[in-house]
Amino acid sequence: MKNIFLTIFTLGIIFQIYTQEVIPPSAGDGTTGNPYHIANLENLYWIVANPENWDKHYIQTADINAAETIDWFSGKGWEPIGIHNYKYFTGSFNGQLHYIDSLFLNCDNDISWRDHFGLFGSVSGAVLLNINLTSVNITSGYSDSDKNVGALSGSCIDSEIRNCSSTGIIIDSNFENSYSGGLIGRTVSSTIENCYSTCSLKYIYNFSFYESKKGGLIGNVYDSDISNCYSAGKILADSPGGLIGYGTGVINNSFWDIETSGVSTSAGGEGKTTDEMRDINTFLNEGWDFDTVWAINNINNYGYPFLKGQTFPPLPIIATYDAHSTSLSTAEVIVQVVSTGDSDIYEHGICWNLTGVPTITDSKTEDGPVTVIGNFISEMTDIYSGTVYYIRSYAYNSAGLSYGNELVFTTDSYPAVAPSGTGTELEPYVIESLSNLKWMSDNRSSWDKYFWQTGNINAYDTKYWNGGTGWKSIGDDLNQFTGVYDGQGYVIENLYINNTDESYQGLFGIVNEADLKNIYITLADINGLGNVGALAGFCANSNVYNCYSTGNIEGKYYAGGLIGENSSYLETCRSGVNVKGSIIGGLVGYNRGVVSQSYSRGNVTGDDVENNMTGGLVGWNISEINNCFSASNVDDAGSGGLVGFNGAGSIIRNSFCYGAVSGRQSGGLVGFLEYKNSSENCFWDVETSGLDSSATGTGLTSAQMKTLSTYTDAGWNFEDIWAMDGVTNNGYPFLAWMSTTGIEENNNLQPAEFALFQNYPNPFNPVTTIKFSIPKDQNVKLSVYN
Repeated sequence: MKNIFLTIFTLGIIFQIYTQEVIPPSAGDGTTGNPYHIANLENLYWIVANPENWDKHYIQTADINAAETIDWFSGKGWEPIGIHNYKYFTGSFNGQLHYIDSLFLNCDNDISWRDHFGLFGSVSGAVLLNINLTSVNITSGYSDSDKNVGALSGSCIDSEIRNCSSTGIIIDSNFENSYSGGLIGRTVSSTIENCYSTCSLKYIYNFSFYESKKGGLIGNVYDSDISNCYSAGKILADSPGGLIGYGTGVINNSFWDIETSGVSTSAGGEGKTTDEMRDINTFLNEGWDFDTVWAINNINNYGYPFLKGQTFPPLPIIATYDAHSTSLSTAEVIVQVVSTGDSDIYEHGICWNLTGVPTITDSKTEDGPVTVIGNFISEMTDIYSGTVYYIRSYAYNSAGLSYGNELVFTTDSYPAVAPSGTGTELEPYVIESLSNLKWMSDNRSSWDKYFWQTGNINAYDTKYWNGGTGWKSIGDDLNQFTGVYDGQGYVIENLYINNTDESYQGLFGIVNEADLKNIYITLADINGLGNVGALAGFCANSNVYNCYSTGNIEGKYYAGGLIGENSSYLETCRSGVNVKGSIIGGLVGYNRGVVSQSYSRGNVTGDDVENNMTGGLVGWNISEINNCFSASNVDDAGSGGLVGFNGAGSIIRNSFCYGAVSGRQSGGLVGFLEYKNSSENCFWDVETSGLDSSATGTGLTSAQMKTLSTYTDAGWNFEDIWAMDGVTNNGYPFLAWMSTTGIEENNNLQPAEFALFQNYPNPFNPVTTIKFSIPKDQNVKLSVYN
């Protein structure tokens, strides 16, 4: 088995040589007296690519920027030096306190020989001195064997580690036995002296039957000596250790920050507050050498001690430290300025996106200058609830732009609250809030029950749900809504959907053998693929009564102001929605059912496809429309003021339209007819429509359209269905169930609250108009005082 492994490893190295540039050191022969000189990233990777030299000696002669490792090997980044149980690094490396900045390593979900992660994978009998790692970004994934992760080295056996440091972030998602530390994953019979780590440490998975230990400096210590060390990074893991996660050894004069780490216990060391960790006396009292080994100031290393002679990058060193939601659309992010670099920071903030590795070209904050190290709070706004975000801090100084580590943050989800009631006909679920409505959407098992809305609901927050796709429709192709929903005339306002890859979008997605009544949806903003409507994407074999919508709807096909595709019975429904797309209608996009005593008012705009089906009321009708009208303005190729395309076997009775109609091959009432269809006693206004032709119907002047006898002579029912008073509906006929107060309906037919508007004209003429709104049908008394 060992021979097979080594063969695979050798092939891997050959591939990598041709993938990443390798430059041999320009000086040295690898002996103790003449070590190899490592002056750049290509020299450093030369060590990786030549495992036969892992017993040699090296010194770092210059600062190294390793930021480009984020693009290496399809995003996997750096390859560790030294392989556990196969070929350890057994030589020496003296960093001479030069930095290696922004080393990136990502082996998430990569099952391979790389079970030990860091600059070094695994070392044995080695000497690591004066190595300064800044802004590391390491993610390890699943492995079927023990795994150890640390910025400097995953595993150290019988080795000497002195004067080494690390900053950045380490994420360990392994759920087998694993050990993670800010500097070293696991030590065995080793000496660690004068070292520190401020790395943040995050453990994603945890299963109690596996042993997984995390420590701010070292995950697991076995029979090792630790002295004059500290850690101060944030640790997110179950049962971690502030300095040492687990193990046995001698721990002398060493500390961890209990505030920044969030950890109060450790397998060794002493916990201190942040102020104490920034106080030189904390360390002097324990005999730390601040003459030749350590230094401390308020410019570098977040105010903690650092190694004397240690170099810091000229760019700022910053950390994306923590994040928490402050509302469903905002969050606070803590930015830790570790070092200002060679000059003061003149701009800093955070940037974020939904895909990873955000930059300042993504969403960002601009929080201004920074002259001192410390923690700063930056606020994310207009974010989505229940959504995973990738966040990085950034900062500019005179040397340029630098980024901090990437923080993965999930925002709070909008709460779903179970409604009162049992969902039966006698005791329906009571929907009185957006939280109740979300519960309904989330609980498919309730979609055959009875619901009763008892208050107006503002759904504005849906704009920030589900990564910006918004509301999840009730009813889908696997679980249709088959229950009863009575809105009782209350409003659902500001419903938002932006899901152009999915069909069946609306308050309801797919409705079948259901009852929808008295549902008022206002100011909806819905964009979907197909079958899109404010009330429902597809409504089959159901009854829809007294439902209303306003707002904006857009769909690739079958989009309607109220319902995208209908094969149900609609009565006394109306829409003031602006609709865009293909095969669209102001009320219904594609009608295979019955639409009766209903109307539309919004603008209907098609995508100018040849012979499109765009209608003021219905886009494509293959069934029945009775006693309806449309005041919608329609614009598209193949549009009609009432119906875009009237299919075979369909019929339109006692209906009219008076909106403007424009576009190629359009008709005043109907754009196109199919064989064996008809209309009875239907009219359109040739003046307001701008068209004197139609595939069917009778064109009349505005005066004729506003004359009662035009309709009574055609046999229209003005006792139960129609009414006409010369004022309402701009003087055209209106449906008897509509308001008869003489007040014109606008796009918000069902207001959310009582309101009284300024009269006009003002001051009084012999006649004045006073507009008011009420949230539901009731007796109204209006008093006018002189």
